[in-house]
Amino acid sequence: MSTYTSLFPTGSVIGEWTVIGEPAMDNRSRAKIPVRCSCGNETEVYGYHLKRGNSTQCENCSRGTSPTYRGIANKAHRSAIIGGIQNFQITANSLSKSCEEQSGTCIISGEALTTDNSVAVRYSSNEGYTIENTALVSETAKGLMGTMCVNEYVLHCYNVVQNATNQSPIEDFFDKRGKEDEHADDE
Repeated sequence: MSTYTSLFPTGSVIGEWTVIGEPAMDNRSRAKIPVRCSCGNETEVYGYHLKRGNSTQCENCSRGTSPTYRGIANKAHRSAIIGGIQNFQITANSLSKSCEEQSGTCIISGEALTTDNSVAVRYSSNEGYTIENTALVSETAKGLMGTMCVNEYVLHCYNVVQNATNQSPIEDFFDKRGKEDEHADDE
């Protein structure tokens, strides 16, 4: 029980849900957490559904939402839980809107996004998965980013480009290393 209390304290936001009270156990010893949807609907949700990212809004709000964006939101929610990030406000609807705002392209690479190749990422690691701090990138871009947030990755890429355009240290390094290896063989 204390696990769910510490994971979802009163006032924490999970998608469209806001936790409004302490968990209670049902007759089968499962934790039920009282929540309020952004539309005002109040209910109880099983703790394991919140923890796994299976529930981020009420049934009324989820009707008509693309299941594929729901899957992207659920993956991001699982990442948030694993990373200990409690501020989670994105939903399938907000991700769909974000894709429209991004003109259907990855904010890093500019490649076309589909619901099959999109991943929700945070701009800044100092903030949670809020609507203002979250965007969609392609799986390829996310693979290159690793665990970096968008601002860290862009700065890293900028530094790489600066280093490569100001001089040619990479080629010089390997050319020099090759020549040293040749001389070492002569000795």
